[in-house]
Amino acid sequence: MRMIDGVGLEPDIYVENSPEGKYKVLEGIKKLRKVTKPSLNTESEDVLNAESILAVLGYDVGTPDNLMDEKTVRAVAQFQKDCGLYSYGVLDFATQQELNDKLDELILMKDRDSQYEKAVELLKN
Repeated sequence: MRMIDGVGLEPDIYVENSPEGKYKVLEGIKKLRKVTKPSLNTESEDVLNAESILAVLGYDVGTPDNLMDEKTVRAVAQFQKDCGLYSYGVLDFATQQELNDKLDELILMKDRDSQYEKAVELLKN
């Protein structure tokens, strides 16, 4: 913190940058391959990656574990509903593409500098 006369400066506008740890979980997540349509009781790497993406997005899938259990089916159905897709809890190709798109957005967001963006916005106005 910078000091003037021994006193720290408080910002007029506080903008928090995203903590590094928030996006650390993205490192192990891969895009869904769109070769099968996992449903209840399916086990696969795509299920694990879908569960991981859903968890980062705030959906309750429990602990990502490769198994398309009832909790995962409910989370997928809610995600589908939220995205305007047919909501039935199966990881169909449209849902997998939507999850891949969300993963791409999350990866781009981790490199954003919210403080810099706000400063530019304020200087333009």
